[in-house]
Amino acid sequence: MQAIHKEFPALAGEEKGRVHTMRISTETLKPIVALLMSKHWRLLTMAGNDERAQAGTFTVSWVFGLAKENKIMRLVLPVDQHKPVFPSIFELTESALLFELEIRDMFGLTPEGNPELTVEDDHGKGRMRRLAHHHNWPENTYPLRKDFPWNKRPPEVDVPFPFRYGEGEGVFEIPVGPIHAGVIEPGHFRFTAVGEMILNLEIRLWYSHRGIEKLFEQKNLTDAVVLAEHISGDTSFAHSLAFCEAAEELAGMPVSKRAGLLRIIFLELERIYNHVGDIGMIGLDAAFAFAGSNGSRLKELAMQLNDKLTGSRILRGVNAIGGVTKDITGENAEFLEKFLASFEQDFEEFVNVLFSTSSLLDRLETTGRLKQKTAFDYNTVGVVARASGLKRDARQDFPNEWWRHTHMSVPTFETGDVFARFQVRVEEVRQSVKIIRTTLAQLPEGEPILSTRPIALKEGDVAISIVEGWRGELVHMVIAGANNSLYRVKVRDASFLNWPTLSRAILNNIVPDFPICNKSYNMSYAGNDL
Repeated sequence: MQAIHKEFPALAGEEKGRVHTMRISTETLKPIVALLMSKHWRLLTMAGNDERAQAGTFTVSWVFGLAKENKIMRLVLPVDQHKPVFPSIFELTESALLFELEIRDMFGLTPEGNPELTVEDDHGKGRMRRLAHHHNWPENTYPLRKDFPWNKRPPEVDVPFPFRYGEGEGVFEIPVGPIHAGVIEPGHFRFTAVGEMILNLEIRLWYSHRGIEKLFEQKNLTDAVVLAEHISGDTSFAHSLAFCEAAEELAGMPVSKRAGLLRIIFLELERIYNHVGDIGMIGLDAAFAFAGSNGSRLKELAMQLNDKLTGSRILRGVNAIGGVTKDITGENAEFLEKFLASFEQDFEEFVNVLFSTSSLLDRLETTGRLKQKTAFDYNTVGVVARASGLKRDARQDFPNEWWRHTHMSVPTFETGDVFARFQVRVEEVRQSVKIIRTTLAQLPEGEPILSTRPIALKEGDVAISIVEGWRGELVHMVIAGANNSLYRVKVRDASFLNWPTLSRAILNNIVPDFPICNKSYNMSYAGNDL
């Protein structure tokens, strides 16, 4: 912070909690970003906002975080509504590319200098690259502007999507999806291959776009928590937690120690049931049926535990602004302790079989390798980042007061292949069991689990929350509106940062190994598409 103020003394800034907000100009944007990057700050998210009614401008925000020091810097640039252009920072951090295209699609603000603004189609013509908008969305229609009606369907048009086409002798294309042979979300994968060797993979998402961020603006705070649970179904608890923590910061509402520790337990329960399922499915995609059946069995046991403790297999209806609605006491606490002991033994027997099966390891090792430099350049997070040697985990990097006193380690591996992502999950399940067991023993008696204090938000205030979901880091930026409403909610799922690296990890692998590689990532379509 001091280095920025020393370098740019004329810029106005304000600090609230761990978030420092600085209003910048077009001329100072890139020098400030370059300075932040040199000091190891990392881009967490970007967000557009329509402030024409208040200030006559749009704004673009860049949110950076400084790991371990638990600091957040929000740079805010006003954008002229009559000249809706802002500078791209792609040359400084590649992860800005998709954020900038998303802002262009949603607000009509053009990131000048972004190399993906136009791409050539199969006829060599330059066409605008769409990210969130598909071929039937009309041009010059921007849904996150305040004058766009949330409940009116725009007319359909037909705008060709500019896929990149492979050329050359023996080169052919394999289109897969968006509808798949299974109960999974829609996404289109177009492979360019020679024989079975993959030369290029182009991924087209946003088939699951539901207008989540626009819907937040129509919700009261209670209904907004429910909406947050539906951002990505398998991450219901983590996303609702991220929203609640931001709302609590806006309201200045403290959470009791018991509620804070219960949130840790539920967050780790969500991590466990998803990870054990993925461990099994990675094995199944390598044609090892034992892994699939036993991983599914363990996942089912974990989800039955969730249901017993909370009434929801996927931990919905647990978070609320001010704490949680479900406690773990008496019989349920004893049941949880016994479950952990039994589950831990069962899980170890399961993974011992997997690690001793050479045919399985042969399929996982060296497959789908993501190099550490590529992972760093693309700003990957979560399981994918840790498997490529990046020690990133919001529980340690940006801890709240409860995580700050929770002992944990961050498992990392260097190879960046499917096996490394498999190993990260195994280690995290082991660690989650220990965290739950320790936290359960620390629950204080006699404290309320949900605050009854009235919620009061101040219009224009901004809060940013960071939660380590089971896939990785989630970021919610919430701007309060008038009368306890939500003016703007920006959501960034871990998948948004990790999806672009899948097409890099699969290069020079064979087509039959794509399902294993894809499952080892297991990104969320809905969490990405919003």
